[in-house]
Amino acid sequence: MKRLSTNMIDPEKLPKLIERMQHLVTYLNERNDLAVHQQLNQSFYMQKIEELKMLTTKFDEIKKSLDTLASGIEEKYNLCFEQWRKDARWLNSYKLNKRRKSIL
Repeated sequence: MKRLSTNMIDPEKLPKLIERMQHLVTYLNERNDLAVHQQLNQSFYMQKIEELKMLTTKFDEIKKSLDTLASGIEEKYNLCFEQWRKDARWLNSYKLNKRRKSIL
Protein backbone atom coordinates (compact mmCIF):
# COMPACT_ATOMS: atom_id res chain seq x y z
CA MET A 1 0.00 0.00 0.00
CA LYS A 2 1.37 3.41 -0.94
CA ARG A 3 1.95 5.83 1.92
CA LEU A 4 0.35 9.26 1.59
CA SER A 5 2.47 12.30 2.24
CA THR A 6 1.06 15.29 4.08
CA ASN A 7 4.14 17.44 3.79
CA MET A 8 3.70 21.13 3.34
CA ILE A 9 6.11 24.01 2.98
CA ASP A 10 8.01 25.05 6.09
CA PRO A 11 5.29 25.95 8.63
CA GLU A 12 7.03 29.24 9.43
CA LYS A 13 7.23 30.44 5.82
CA LEU A 14 3.52 30.75 5.07
CA PRO A 15 2.53 32.96 8.03
CA LYS A 16 5.63 35.05 7.39
CA LEU A 17 4.66 35.58 3.73
CA ILE A 18 1.06 36.39 4.68
CA GLU A 19 2.32 38.93 7.21
CA ARG A 20 4.60 40.53 4.61
CA MET A 21 1.76 40.68 2.10
CA GLN A 22 -0.48 42.28 4.73
CA HIS A 23 2.18 44.90 5.41
CA LEU A 24 2.26 45.67 1.71
CA VAL A 25 -1.54 46.03 1.60
CA THR A 26 -1.42 48.31 4.66
CA TYR A 27 1.28 50.39 3.02
CA LEU A 28 -0.83 50.72 -0.12
CA ASN A 29 -3.88 51.69 1.95
CA GLU A 30 -1.93 54.46 3.64
CA ARG A 31 -0.40 55.90 0.46
CA ASN A 32 -2.05 57.62 -2.43
CA ASP A 33 0.99 57.53 -4.66
CA LEU A 34 -0.43 56.87 -8.13
CA ALA A 35 2.82 55.37 -9.45
CA VAL A 36 2.86 52.81 -6.61
CA HIS A 37 -0.81 51.93 -7.08
CA GLN A 38 -0.35 51.52 -10.83
CA GLN A 39 2.59 49.17 -10.32
CA LEU A 40 1.27 47.09 -7.40
CA ASN A 41 -2.06 45.28 -7.44
CA GLN A 42 -3.50 45.63 -3.95
CA SER A 43 -6.55 43.48 -4.67
CA PHE A 44 -4.28 40.64 -5.84
CA TYR A 45 -2.57 40.57 -2.44
CA MET A 46 -5.82 40.87 -0.52
CA GLN A 47 -7.33 37.98 -2.47
CA LYS A 48 -4.24 35.77 -2.14
CA ILE A 49 -4.00 36.41 1.59
CA GLU A 50 -7.56 35.15 2.04
CA GLU A 51 -6.99 32.18 -0.28
CA LEU A 52 -3.84 31.16 1.58
CA LYS A 53 -5.61 31.46 4.93
CA MET A 54 -8.53 29.34 3.69
CA LEU A 55 -6.22 26.71 2.18
CA THR A 56 -4.16 26.56 5.36
CA THR A 57 -7.29 26.07 7.46
CA LYS A 58 -8.53 23.36 5.10
CA PHE A 59 -5.11 21.67 5.12
CA ASP A 60 -5.04 21.68 8.94
CA GLU A 61 -8.54 20.14 9.09
CA ILE A 62 -7.66 17.43 6.57
CA LYS A 63 -4.34 16.72 8.30
CA LYS A 64 -6.16 16.33 11.62
CA SER A 65 -8.58 13.87 10.00
CA LEU A 66 -5.69 11.95 8.40
CA ASP A 67 -3.87 11.81 11.73
CA THR A 68 -7.00 10.41 13.39
CA LEU A 69 -7.42 7.88 10.58
CA ALA A 70 -3.75 6.86 10.74
CA SER A 71 -4.05 6.38 14.49
CA GLY A 72 -7.09 4.14 14.00
CA ILE A 73 -5.28 2.11 11.33
CA GLU A 74 -2.25 1.70 13.58
CA GLU A 75 -4.45 0.56 16.48
CA LYS A 76 -6.24 -2.03 14.32
CA TYR A 77 -2.95 -3.19 12.79
CA ASN A 78 -1.39 -3.74 16.22
CA LEU A 79 -4.45 -5.67 17.40
CA CYS A 80 -4.52 -7.87 14.29
CA PHE A 81 -0.75 -8.45 14.31
CA GLU A 82 -0.74 -9.51 17.97
CA GLN A 83 -3.64 -11.93 17.39
CA TRP A 84 -2.03 -13.33 14.24
CA ARG A 85 1.32 -13.81 15.99
CA LYS A 86 -0.35 -15.60 18.90
CA ASP A 87 -2.36 -17.84 16.56
CA ALA A 88 0.62 -18.56 14.27
CA ARG A 89 2.73 -19.63 17.25
CA TRP A 90 -0.05 -21.88 18.51
CA LEU A 91 -0.54 -23.40 15.05
CA ASN A 92 3.19 -24.04 14.60
CA SER A 93 3.34 -25.68 18.00
CA TYR A 94 0.25 -27.75 17.21
CA LYS A 95 1.68 -28.94 13.86
CA LEU A 96 5.01 -29.79 15.49
CA ASN A 97 3.30 -31.83 18.23
CA LYS A 98 1.11 -33.61 15.70
CA ARG A 99 4.19 -34.57 13.63
CA ARG A 100 5.93 -35.92 16.73
CA LYS A 101 2.92 -38.04 17.67
CA SER A 102 2.62 -39.48 14.17
CA ILE A 103 6.27 -40.61 14.22
CA LEU A 104 5.94 -42.41 17.56
